[in-house]
Amino acid sequence: MTEPATQPTVLSFGLLDYAGPMDLLGFLDNTTRDDPKRWARFNPHPKVVFEFTGKQFDVIMVPGGRGVRPNAIPKSLLHFLKAQFPGAKYVLSVCTGSWALAQAGVIDGRRATTNKASFLTVVENSSKTINWVRKARWVDDGTFWSASGVSAGIDMTVAWLEHVVGTQLTLEIRAVVEYTKAEQDNDEWAAYHGLVPKAA
Repeated sequence: MTEPATQPTVLSFGLLDYAGPMDLLGFLDNTTRDDPKRWARFNPHPKVVFEFTGKQFDVIMVPGGRGVRPNAIPKSLLHFLKAQFPGAKYVLSVCTGSWALAQAGVIDGRRATTNKASFLTVVENSSKTINWVRKARWVDDGTFWSASGVSAGIDMTVAWLEHVVGTQLTLEIRAVVEYTKAEQDNDEWAAYHGLVPKAA
């Protein structure tokens, strides 16, 4: 007798949206405070799927990519975000990951940003109560942090680490990966994409 066929749900996301922040966060594993040079690694292969987790997570990272577009986003992900957002200590989004949260209806009334190349599309297809910030490398709205496009997720993660574990430990992590951070208002792409006037 043959086993019934199953159809897996695959979420297509931008690799750097996920890998950049997670490489920094990998240094916070277990003994980081004593040895930030420990080579912690992350595993991109899921151990738990959205449909089967009842656990509340402390921190949730939502990357962007093709998988968060309205015609592609799995309903199971939207249900997961709706269930998890209220109880999470922090929710971080990178690139169009904020669009996934907007579709889940959990960032109404919040400040957020997204990839500047997709900014107008995201805004036009989201709740009008979301305060979309046109020029910002990332936006800090308390328990919800959102980064602009792709590489901006690394800068947001650096700022978030400074907020959570302090400047010194974050500096030690940055020193290992040799990362020079950009400031929150360092967003040349907002003007490039016509979201704000170009400097004279």
